[in-house]
Amino acid sequence: MHTLIDPEGPVAATHVHGIDDRMVAGAPCFRDVAGQLLALLDGAVMVAHNATFDAGFVQAELEGCGIYVGPLPRVCTMALRQQVGLPGPRAHKLRWACWQEGVPIESAHAAVCDARATGALASRYFAFAADCGRSSLADLGARGRTADSWSMPFPRGGVAQGRIILRQRGAAETPRSLHRQQPAGPDRVRVYELALAAAAVDFEVDEDEVAELHHLVADLGLTSAQVRGVHERHVQALLDDRLGDGLLTWGEQQELRAFARLLGVADRKVATMLEAADQLAEVEGRPSLVDGPAQGAGLTVCITGEFVAMPLLREQVIELAEDAGMTVTRTVTKKVDLLVCRDPAAGTSKLRKASEYGTPVIDQAAFLALAGAQPAPEGVVRSVLDQVQERRAARLQAGQQRREQAATAARERARARAHQKRSAGDTEQVLWCTEGGHEWRRPPQRGRPPRVCPEHQTPTA
Repeated sequence: MHTLIDPEGPVAATHVHGIDDRMVAGAPCFRDVAGQLLALLDGAVMVAHNATFDAGFVQAELEGCGIYVGPLPRVCTMALRQQVGLPGPRAHKLRWACWQEGVPIESAHAAVCDARATGALASRYFAFAADCGRSSLADLGARGRTADSWSMPFPRGGVAQGRIILRQRGAAETPRSLHRQQPAGPDRVRVYELALAAAAVDFEVDEDEVAELHHLVADLGLTSAQVRGVHERHVQALLDDRLGDGLLTWGEQQELRAFARLLGVADRKVATMLEAADQLAEVEGRPSLVDGPAQGAGLTVCITGEFVAMPLLREQVIELAEDAGMTVTRTVTKKVDLLVCRDPAAGTSKLRKASEYGTPVIDQAAFLALAGAQPAPEGVVRSVLDQVQERRAARLQAGQQRREQAATAARERARARAHQKRSAGDTEQVLWCTEGGHEWRRPPQRGRPPRVCPEHQTPTA
């Protein structure tokens, strides 16, 4: 089922989907097809790219017709990427995801074309899910309610088969891209390899380049496996290039992983490449290709200011520190081992606080060396670690002295209280008689002292 719908008003966002008022003239209104749509949705699960968005529109239109069905059961291919361990941000565009998986899409934002592409993507992701040991819709983050249990297995032979309705911007059809393709010849694969190398020469691919590469995949008739193979070979080529000096720094690892995510190569595949390269180095008797453990493990650091020593976002700097075994704090306290800043002479409030506490201050290059992200000049890391150890030893000694002083003071107070009690037993209490207006004495006794002396006390009957 797929049809244009008359919105009973002006068509919006024509620049996105290409549909204008003339195209919907004479098309049915939503209420005219609501019954047919409900019949399709009965007992089925909606599959869509950004399913929350699409399901919200469908529910709103149904409610406008006086039909209340509750949350529609749905699986979102946008979220499914992370569920099956594929790289890329959650808000992944459909065309980008299709390009990474080698799934053709005839015309982006055309309902039936988007639906077919989404169906093909879902089939690919279901295959990945099966490899990861996930076998039901509940395992894939399905949302909404349905009469059937979420233990329903997902279809293995295509999304439109079984009980799943393919929905992307209002359409549902068996995706033609699910039909088995014959692998293209090596010459065509080589054409795509050269085009990708030209587009990714700067290790970046923008949306226009993605669109061109995607069209090229469709024109060449490449299969998903062929596209994925080309992408993996490009990542391997980058790894081989970075290993030319026999060492892969943390920065180079980050560059490699970012490029792999750009091409849709799974993190586990990159990890396998790194492991294979390291094993080869061991067989050939060379040192490990990947940097060893960071020397800054166990340190507590505070990082302030813009990071310029390496093109990293603050979140990436914190991730680097945590991966190296450091603890990152937002403020300078007495327990902070190091303050990392761009300019140690800047005179900021954190620098003043570090000076007050005697906290060592280092620049960003020294921090990267401690984290194992880049080499450091001879003796820099050792000098910083010696400062930290000296300060920790001084703090430990000062703390021990404070504890000893506190214990000595507590013993002195205990002796004073004991002496006071013994002395109180040898003296008399001096009290004031409110009736007679004079002092009187008595031996120390517990309890509240009387207000009058025994002479003026009123005898009790």
